[in-house]
Amino acid sequence: MLTDLERQELKNLFLEHSEDGDLYAELERHYTEPQRFYHIFSHLLEMFRLLRPLESQLEHPEAVFWAVWFHDSIYDPRASDNEEESAQLALERLTFLEPETLERVSNLILCTKTHQALEPDGKFLMDADLSILGSSFEAYANYARAIRKEYEFVPLELYCAGRITVLERFLGRSRIYQTLEFGARFEAQARQNLTLERQSLLEGRLMK
Repeated sequence: MLTDLERQELKNLFLEHSEDGDLYAELERHYTEPQRFYHIFSHLLEMFRLLRPLESQLEHPEAVFWAVWFHDSIYDPRASDNEEESAQLALERLTFLEPETLERVSNLILCTKTHQALEPDGKFLMDADLSILGSSFEAYANYARAIRKEYEFVPLELYCAGRITVLERFLGRSRIYQTLEFGARFEAQARQNLTLERQSLLEGRLMK
């Protein structure tokens, strides 16, 4: 959960790009839905804090900005088309953007389905989205517990099996992070965190 100061920080970031209070309120409603425990406003704020110092390296910072805001705007743990629905919502709500910028926003959001991107802006966005994997052990454990809460409708045995598949997919990559900036900071810790969670799940238990 965000503190009042953090919530204001996030709102101020929004207001730098748009004065549409209704749009902000709509996004706030989405990110505070009851089925969410990790995919909430605090996740967006962390992404912005990581990306803003790198803004000069982005080719299209406006597109990246809005992709952060909308990439998890639709989130139903039971659905398989969240990214597509989030991209569609962005297309519907961001009509004030130039058409080419709006298309970039949509494409960036769709990349979060696989967390793989070919162009530089996408790589920075994907790495920011995955930064939690390389956080401190305590922060990662909190994240892992939050993801389990979002999937609490799945029996533990099935959850462990599915989650292991996800973890192994990341561990099987030659590099989890696609940019040098994020790789240098997060890669080693991410592999350690993922390995520890995988071992816990193989033993049929969640991270503590």
